[in-house]
Amino acid sequence: MKKTIITVCIAFLSNVLFGQTFSKIIPYAENVTYTSENKINFIRFQENNTLNETTISEFINQHIFNNGLNKVVALKKEKDELGFTNIKFSIFQNGILISNKVIIAHFLNNKLVSLNGDLYAPAIAKNNFSISEKKALTYALSKVNAKKYKWDNKAEEEHMRTILNEPNFSYYPHGSKVVFEKEGINFNAYQFNIYAEDPLYRANVFVDASTGMILDEQNLICTTDVPATCNTKFSGPQTFTVDYTGSLYRLRETQRGQGIETYNLHNSSSYLTATDFTNSSTSWTTTGFDQAATDAHWGAEKTYDYYLLQHNRNSINNNGFKLYSYVHYQTNYANAFWDGQRMTYGDGNSSGSMKIFTALDVCGHEITHGLTSNTGAMVYSNESGALNESYSDIFGTAIENFGRPSNWNWKIGEDITNNGNGLRSMSNPNAYGDPDTYGGTYYYNGTADNGGVHTNSGVSNFWFYLLTSGGSGTNDLSNAYSVSGIGITSAAKIAFRALTVYYTPTTNYAMARQLTIQAAIDLFGSCSNELIQTTKAWYAVGVGANYITGLVGPNFTSNITNFCSAPANVTFNNTTTNGFTYNWSFGDGATASTTNAVHTYSAVGVYAVKLKATGCASALDSITKTAFIVVNGPIASPLVTSSAVACENTPITLVGSGNATLKWYDSATGGTELGVGSPFATSGLSTSTTFYAANTITLAPVYGGLSSFTGGGYSNVNTNYLLFNVFQNSILNSVVVKSQSISDRVIELKNASNVVLYTTTVNIGIGTTTVILNYNLTPGTNYKLGLNSASASSLYRTNTGVTFPYNIGGAAEITNSSTGTNAYYFFYDWKISKEECASTRVPVSVSVHPAPSVTMTAPDSPVCVGDVIDLQGTPSGGAYIGNTVTGSMFSASNGAGTYSVSYKYTDAYSCSSTVESTLIVEECTSVSNSVLSSSSVQIYPSPVQDNLMIKGVNVYSKLIICDALGRVTLTKELYNSEEKINIADFVNGIYVLSIQDETGKTIKTSKIIKN
Repeated sequence: MKKTIITVCIAFLSNVLFGQTFSKIIPYAENVTYTSENKINFIRFQENNTLNETTISEFINQHIFNNGLNKVVALKKEKDELGFTNIKFSIFQNGILISNKVIIAHFLNNKLVSLNGDLYAPAIAKNNFSISEKKALTYALSKVNAKKYKWDNKAEEEHMRTILNEPNFSYYPHGSKVVFEKEGINFNAYQFNIYAEDPLYRANVFVDASTGMILDEQNLICTTDVPATCNTKFSGPQTFTVDYTGSLYRLRETQRGQGIETYNLHNSSSYLTATDFTNSSTSWTTTGFDQAATDAHWGAEKTYDYYLLQHNRNSINNNGFKLYSYVHYQTNYANAFWDGQRMTYGDGNSSGSMKIFTALDVCGHEITHGLTSNTGAMVYSNESGALNESYSDIFGTAIENFGRPSNWNWKIGEDITNNGNGLRSMSNPNAYGDPDTYGGTYYYNGTADNGGVHTNSGVSNFWFYLLTSGGSGTNDLSNAYSVSGIGITSAAKIAFRALTVYYTPTTNYAMARQLTIQAAIDLFGSCSNELIQTTKAWYAVGVGANYITGLVGPNFTSNITNFCSAPANVTFNNTTTNGFTYNWSFGDGATASTTNAVHTYSAVGVYAVKLKATGCASALDSITKTAFIVVNGPIASPLVTSSAVACENTPITLVGSGNATLKWYDSATGGTELGVGSPFATSGLSTSTTFYAANTITLAPVYGGLSSFTGGGYSNVNTNYLLFNVFQNSILNSVVVKSQSISDRVIELKNASNVVLYTTTVNIGIGTTTVILNYNLTPGTNYKLGLNSASASSLYRTNTGVTFPYNIGGAAEITNSSTGTNAYYFFYDWKISKEECASTRVPVSVSVHPAPSVTMTAPDSPVCVGDVIDLQGTPSGGAYIGNTVTGSMFSASNGAGTYSVSYKYTDAYSCSSTVESTLIVEECTSVSNSVLSSSSVQIYPSPVQDNLMIKGVNVYSKLIICDALGRVTLTKELYNSEEKINIADFVNGIYVLSIQDETGKTIKTSKIIKN
């Protein structure tokens, strides 16, 4: 590696997780980034693109989706303070809205600059709308099971029609047909907005449209999370705006947007009965219980002023959204909430530890939930919900700083708590049991509190604190960090732009890092100190790579590096840490200067790929990966016999030849591999079968994942696992584990829906063990490799220095763990065999013929010693060829005894059957004066045409000839030692002759063939 280091600011390229290969090139794309699930979430376009606001919808439909099923519809268009026009698109599938999926297009001077959001074709919904909306609602209401719903309060509905000026307003939920994604699978669903009064509840409830199963509840009540101890602190004398009725002054005003109004609920939950707070003069000197009303009203005004003056935004929807505040909600209600339409404040608890919730940072916090719902709209659960909560904390604090510049701090809600500690601390989240590091101490992985939205918000809170004020130390991942603060104004501008311009409902921490860095670039430039500190602050809280001065850190990956034939289309994913401009050399003489690159190799060969990255002020670094791309030569189909014949239950040998390893299969695609090489012997076949032969090249196995057991310890939590994506058909051959005990472990591979695909039970001893798995992998996302819940654990896991993703030779990529990116569980040194390069499979048809049926006619036992017996057989099927008798003619000259004799019949396909019998041979004595004996009588020729000769008959005897069906065709008395019998008139076929002596005893039996 050649390196030139200059101490300068370095341009940004976020260290995002790459993986997915384009099925086709996106026109004008210059920089493409991906989510941890290998889905595109950001595209920056070349300056020479011709895309504008008019053509963007069709461009997305054609080049992002490209299937005719998914289409975008413009949802909102806004112009920001930098002059960008930002158009937000909803995504529809077959005309049905896909819930929480958004694409945002960013234009400058009517030219497309970038796209972000869900930039991939959504999967087709797996079910149909087979239950009615009415039936689906019964399932949703059964799930909520409230005592009283908002639509039961008809008077309040009428009240809302009046204040919203919506004559048809109703709280009654009507189902909207949507497509909803759950664990990577899309479902057709009904969405209901259900608002309950007792107990308080508002959520979007998603009901499976075919089964009625509740897919999800997405909370719409955004609250302030409250611990058990609190303190209060008032804002002191302030100026604010009220209105005048002609006799009294009210907490209403119309100067800001469409107005700000504050009402008294009188400790009820009925908004209908709420009344104005009034005063007889413009001097509001109220103290005691109702004093908090002025805090709420002033807090709403300061929130409006902050967004207008600091970010040029006209209320939360940028269109003057009227801000309603309701004070004195219920009794002993120690909380405040935004319900999607208004602010509501409780009075605290009766113990006095929590006072009324109208503190300035709480006002700013809750109203910011309204801003979020009108912009990023992050779903209120898990990581997106934690960001949702954090941004309310961020701007609640920024608004407190704006409204009370000499009386603000990094605590949330310190004014509503008796002890002044507040509810959370942005500067020290750990002091309140919240995490300051992603996946670190106190990071919550459970389901309570919508997946820990108030707890895990500490990560983003601490990021904003460090970005504002700076700080240094070592985080929970043992990573040393140092951040120089840029001040709350600049930090808030970055956070605000990311939220309002780039965030989408599914934004998580990794995406937040990427998009805040992009916001810093927009606001301050590619080499700005603000960009550098934004990157460093995320590293400090455990999200993404650090910014290192003077280090460009070029690197790249490609999901598929080994190809079976040319042309080979390769997507190179740039993972450079701090690059600005790039130059690619692909090893075949071609070059490129884009951030990410797509290149087609037209010839067979092995290619080295080089990436040269330049930072600001010409800081230069490069990386070369030798033998990185392998394009194999064409593999010809093998030469094999096109068909063959086999007898029933008899193996057959097949022969083929080719320019690679010949393999035999039981189907044209997939199926089971039956054998390797030529010749190939089948098993005994009972039916006609087609086999398939292909020439194959086996690719060398690849290895990946963590390889050393350091930076961690043994874990007894057997429910943890690694998540990984698969890019091409392959086999997970083995993994290495380290144990501190001897026990059977049950390893399981699950898919994204938690269906167990493979299970392996292995006895693992103390120390390291290579576990053979041989799991067939097919392309997909969010596979889980872990232990059965009943299995023993005590296996090693790493929880420091973990840097996901871990790409395994382009075949797969380990993206995360069950507890986040801070830990790597159990399975090290993955060995994966990639799919083979193979020719088209050539069929070989094998016709199987049943064995013929045959019966044997043997002489009556016993026969005499010295007799020569000609065994006769009768076939009942097939084409007659002849008979083969064991030992040719059976000779009884060996003496008396019991002998086995057999008759074998072979048909025209060389299929044969053998029938066996037992023959008893005795010493014979004459039973008459006859001197006839079997050995003395000769019958010939056979086959015979006209005359049959019989010799050796020197006494009276009788000849009987029967046909193959046992019918007598001739009887004749014999007297001479040589007789000629004319049978010219006999029908061709098989006949049986017997000669009897004068007593009627059969002396000789023979078979003849008449031609």
